[in-house]
Amino acid sequence: MRDVFRSIVVGVSEAETSRDAARTAVALAEATGATLHFVTAVTDGRVDVIEIGSDRFVVDAVESARLVLDDFIASLGTSVECTAHAVVQSPAKALIEVAEMHGADLIVGTPELQAGVLHDADDFVASGSSQGSSTVLPRNTSGS
Repeated sequence: MRDVFRSIVVGVSEAETSRDAARTAVALAEATGATLHFVTAVTDGRVDVIEIGSDRFVVDAVESARLVLDDFIASLGTSVECTAHAVVQSPAKALIEVAEMHGADLIVGTPELQAGVLHDADDFVASGSSQGSSTVLPRNTSGS
């Protein structure tokens, strides 16, 4: 089953169903040799600066989300090649953006998230399969 998929995108949030989808994506990537691209959506990309006396603290929502995502990826203990993306966008659009950037063959996520992907992307098909709390959407390669 190696080389069936070269690139898999998975959406991750704090929801346990999302983390289950990530575990499904890891299993698929390990079985196929695919690179795995983890995506978390950030609705507010604000950067706040807090000054206390002579100290200055910068709070970056996107960077904070990416660090949380990095910690989650590390907790999975996988040896597959992975990237982490924190994107200021709706969850479905963030997945599509990263899938297009990496030419993903597959998007894995919760059924609710996949409904948004199908609404916004023409090149992923609804003929995917359900794996417990995860839905797998392959890229449409038929050219239609």
